[in-house]
Amino acid sequence: GVAPLLAGVLSAFLVGYAACRWMIALVRRGRLGWFALYCAVVGGITVVLTLLR
Repeated sequence: GVAPLLAGVLSAFLVGYAACRWMIALVRRGRLGWFALYCAVVGGITVVLTLLR
């Protein structure tokens, strides 16, 4: 039916909106250092795991 599709669209919109507001707040405060470190670590782990396959 249509209800599960609408529920998925609505939940994706709400989570995306919240994530955008959180990220904009981080950028405005200039607190991207920890986020950048997290991205680098997760990216490095992903590359290593991909190469080990």
